[in-house]
Amino acid sequence: GGAAGSLYYEPYAQIGFRRLSPLEFVPVVSDYVRFSALARAGRPFSGAAFHQVANHSYLGQASVGIGNYRRTDCDTPWEIEVGLTVDSGLFVDHRGDSLEERFVTVALRYSAVTFETWNDLINQKDYGPTFGARLTLDVLYLYDRLTDFY
Repeated sequence: GGAAGSLYYEPYAQIGFRRLSPLEFVPVVSDYVRFSALARAGRPFSGAAFHQVANHSYLGQASVGIGNYRRTDCDTPWEIEVGLTVDSGLFVDHRGDSLEERFVTVALRYSAVTFETWNDLINQKDYGPTFGARLTLDVLYLYDRLTDFY
């Protein structure tokens, strides 16, 4: 894959799995608990905004989700997911070494709405509000529900 923009660009390779249920033989657990993980390695290149970036990058992410994964068509999907991300960092220090960052993440999903938030508070160097959030609406899910309804 790749990321490109005026800030920097980066080709990368990634692998992972989403909502894996390694406990299929325990229905009570596999119906409600799932695991996800992602690993990515890349090579950032400087852009118009950032002239000095790390010469390599890696990212690891793991999460646990609790939700109604074996729902029937009439059940409304819901999920609470908590995760941890470790990123080698895009920026470098005065010696050219990348500045590693860690983030905690939480996602709440209900029906077609997802609210996600992340914060780098686990770095223990948080001197300001380094926080992000995203609210999304799954239009395809809504469309499918509306076509089933009418």
